[in-house]
Amino acid sequence: KKLAENQVSEQAFKKLAESIGRTIQHRVTQDLVYQDMIANIWAAEPNISRAKFRKLVMSEAYAAGLATSTGISLIPRAIGPDARRAIEDRADSEILRQECCEGSAATGGNCASIAADGLFCDTSLGKPRYQVTQFGPNGLMPAVGDSAEYLESVGQEEYMVVDMIEPFASNSKVWGFNLLSNSARLAAWRSAMASGKKTFTRRLNLVQSTSAEYGVLVWLPLFADATGGWRTAFDGQVEDLTAVGSVNGVYRCQFMLEQAIKSTFSPEQLADTSIFLFDNADELGGRAQFLGSYGTDTWDAYTAYSDATIEDVTKESWTAEQIELNIENTDSKWIVMVAADAQYLRMRRSDNPYIALGLSVIVLVGGTLERVLGHPAFLKSMLERGRGHAMRAITSV
Repeated sequence: KKLAENQVSEQAFKKLAESIGRTIQHRVTQDLVYQDMIANIWAAEPNISRAKFRKLVMSEAYAAGLATSTGISLIPRAIGPDARRAIEDRADSEILRQECCEGSAATGGNCASIAADGLFCDTSLGKPRYQVTQFGPNGLMPAVGDSAEYLESVGQEEYMVVDMIEPFASNSKVWGFNLLSNSARLAAWRSAMASGKKTFTRRLNLVQSTSAEYGVLVWLPLFADATGGWRTAFDGQVEDLTAVGSVNGVYRCQFMLEQAIKSTFSPEQLADTSIFLFDNADELGGRAQFLGSYGTDTWDAYTAYSDATIEDVTKESWTAEQIELNIENTDSKWIVMVAADAQYLRMRRSDNPYIALGLSVIVLVGGTLERVLGHPAFLKSMLERGRGHAMRAITSV
């Protein structure tokens, strides 16, 4: 009997793990679809205003695009000092800077000290202005794009500037940041230029993060063709095209994982399980990097699992399932590890060994409905009703 129960519990756990993996994949894919939509709009209107971009991203129609991401940004490509100054001297940038320094509600009450670490509002260095920034020894500083070190790294005086980003208040610190001043961001941009695909960075400490956590950026490159028109190049045909910018998605990995899981599964369904998200990109050479976790005992996953391997996080588990995520038109190679401890098996033994399998099917069907309908409240109602029907059917046998 116990052997049969163990086998059924293992089947139930496997189905649960698969449903968790598909839920995370669906959530990220959904956000990337909205990233595509923003890219199409920017391609059709290269001189889109800051006000129009904000209205678009923050509209109710695009709210689902921020379900698990924490921001979306327009990153113009600037080559040479004149192109850089053209970005810095835009009239709407100066208007936003003044609103920031005055503590406008639209920019966040502490924008004056947060945006570029206060650089844009600091009068001690002369008349403050919006400008391109990079990391410095004491925080963010005006970007240096013509130093020997920078030119050796980038190849030319080139900038990829976080010129527009929404929601602005929670991302104001990164406004104006030159992404090419960091090696991981630079490597992902070069890969995106070469492939035309959405390209994930390796894990990063985001400029705008307020706590220790890992994040990633997703580059979606835009190109100009021979006629001057802008377009994407998902087909990989980038010959005779010139990269002009990128629409970037911003992900805080811990937040993304928690939002995806909480919107679909109840605490009872995930009792005695732990979920881990890893990046297994080819360039990591088989040494997958930890991105985030859910359901662990530690209060500081960033510190606890920073250097952990997949084997490390599953070695004390009763069983574990590895789910490889397939996110189309990207270079992503993420892995979800779902681990269960011994308590998982003990708590799911019953007089009817098929109870666990029956409930797992409800979870799986519910996850499918959620991905199709995208409505957590509807899903919760269906799951509760389904669980009740399953329990009544089982106890009547």
